[in-house]
Amino acid sequence: MVAELKVSKDTVRRDLIKLEQQNIIRRTHGGAVLNTRDAQIYDFEERSSQFQLAKEKNCAKSCNADQR
Repeated sequence: MVAELKVSKDTVRRDLIKLEQQNIIRRTHGGAVLNTRDAQIYDFEERSSQFQLAKEKNCAKSCNADQR
């Protein structure tokens, strides 16, 4: 961010703190993420159930390829 925005580390840090205080972002180690449901870190159960149909299709394709 420092190089891209051409500002100091302190400026980036202060701005990120302000955005976090306004509940716009959540600071993380080495960065920040938007404070929305889409940007939340999901636990294992939520992650494992996401995109289930796509996972099953990929698995079926992989199994079929192995049998050739």
